[in-house]
Amino acid sequence: MKLFMFKTNRMLKIDSLIFLLTILSYTTQAQWQCLSTGNTVDLYSVACISKDTVIVCGDSGTILKTINSGINWENKISGTDYNLNVIKFANKNIGYIGGGNINNGILLKTIDGGETWSPILTDSIHSIIDIFVIDADTVYFLQYWSGKLMKSIDGGNTWNKTLITDEYIFNIFMIDSVGYIVTNNAFYKTVNYANSWKKLEINFSPRYLHNLTLSSSCIFFTNVDTGFYTDSQYPIRTIDGFSNYFENETWGGMSVHARMKILPNHIGYFIKSMVDICIIFKTIDNGNTWEVDKYIPGYTYFFAIDGYDTVFYLTSENGIIYRTPEITNNIQTYNNIEIDIFPNPVTHQLTIANEQCQIKEIRMYNIVGKEVKNFMVYNTEIILDVSDLQKGIYFIKIISDQGSITKKIVKQ
Repeated sequence: MKLFMFKTNRMLKIDSLIFLLTILSYTTQAQWQCLSTGNTVDLYSVACISKDTVIVCGDSGTILKTINSGINWENKISGTDYNLNVIKFANKNIGYIGGGNINNGILLKTIDGGETWSPILTDSIHSIIDIFVIDADTVYFLQYWSGKLMKSIDGGNTWNKTLITDEYIFNIFMIDSVGYIVTNNAFYKTVNYANSWKKLEINFSPRYLHNLTLSSSCIFFTNVDTGFYTDSQYPIRTIDGFSNYFENETWGGMSVHARMKILPNHIGYFIKSMVDICIIFKTIDNGNTWEVDKYIPGYTYFFAIDGYDTVFYLTSENGIIYRTPEITNNIQTYNNIEIDIFPNPVTHQLTIANEQCQIKEIRMYNIVGKEVKNFMVYNTEIILDVSDLQKGIYFIKIISDQGSITKKIVKQ
């Protein structure tokens, strides 16, 4: 087992200074727009419903929403003064927020795109620090200090424990039936929708920094085998589900916070907050290669990142949010991806399935080009309820880890 030493603040500053001197010699500054929300609280999490519609949450029960790309922000009622740590959406209407403090937890749900929020869990004994949403009904959440992973398959009405450990659980990521959990001592993997978990026997121990409500680490996968784990030291990457891995020491020294997000169009960012500098790395090839996109001298704590299509939003301290300018959409369009869509014409339920790739997002448009449905998914087979649509012709854009394809359907 590798041994890792936690460094002092002085050592952290030396790491940061050396890294700053290195990147200043070659990096070109990207233009990230700084947005003011009119608040001064720390904003811990962000969810992009579209390029223009974004919801953030943070200190003291704060929920903010914009529908015009961050120009204006509107306060939404949370009904709590607990810190709200994480926000995730299943689609453009249904989303979840988790939070609390060291002794209490709360889980909120919206069914109207974040306009109103209602508590669906208030008797949690620990703060909720991570949520993963598979669809509108299947939701997971983690509680700090508890060592429990909770799962619901009915939209949060009932919950079951799917993992109980005496370790601290920090992160979860699921793709289809495969998922990964990170604790303070180990990695766990499931291949059956979290019904059971196996501790991975790998020569690596997660390294973390304590925070009462927020995890300093992050785990992100682009498919069931290829992913990244970032913590207070060097990030690691695997291409075989952690059977093997390698560390990327070119990403600098020890950090106090790390976050990553890669979109289905293969564009993504890795945020590394250190003591004297924050570094933003960018990929345009699904994480195979990275380059420095921006450095921000001084101590700046970036909490979360999310994106939609060509725009990313990054939350920070004191009510500040950063937004990328619109960037080139790198997604490839393939006409030879074998996607089965049936029945077509359809009346009630539409099945979308394939054996070639992982479906990540589905967008449905009416005949005049207006988006009528949007689903963020990680699966090879999706069943859509289209019974609420009017009769007519629709177009479905299916975005996968290999590109996108658009199909026409008829609703009867």
